[in-house]
Amino acid sequence: MVKSAIYFTIATIIFSLLVLFGNSGAEQIALDPQRVLCIYPFCLIFGIANTLVLNKNIDGAVRWIVHAVLTVCGAFLFLILPAGLEGSSGNFMGFALILFIYGIGILFYALITKRVRAAIAEDKKLTKS
Repeated sequence: MVKSAIYFTIATIIFSLLVLFGNSGAEQIALDPQRVLCIYPFCLIFGIANTLVLNKNIDGAVRWIVHAVLTVCGAFLFLILPAGLEGSSGNFMGFALILFIYGIGILFYALITKRVRAAIAEDKKLTKS
């Protein structure tokens, strides 16, 4: 639950900054309570997904598949659908955007994890010598 609260705080700050800097012209996005409250269920699901991905009792591939499904579906249900995008093409574009952002996030996570593991392995080699 603590992680979900941290995710909610970070997501709300990011959303607020997007609204602050993204509002220009005739179409302005309102920072209404409904949109802010929809962020929290997504953060709960994201927190559950992150807890499951760290569970060593579940096979590695299954953990990541469950994480992807929970995260993408949670974002779609609680962030895209309440946004009221125009028709099914708007929802599809929102879903595609979520998949793209998820892919970029996983790529960064994999790169950082790889470098950290390499640094730890190098450190162990140096301390053994």
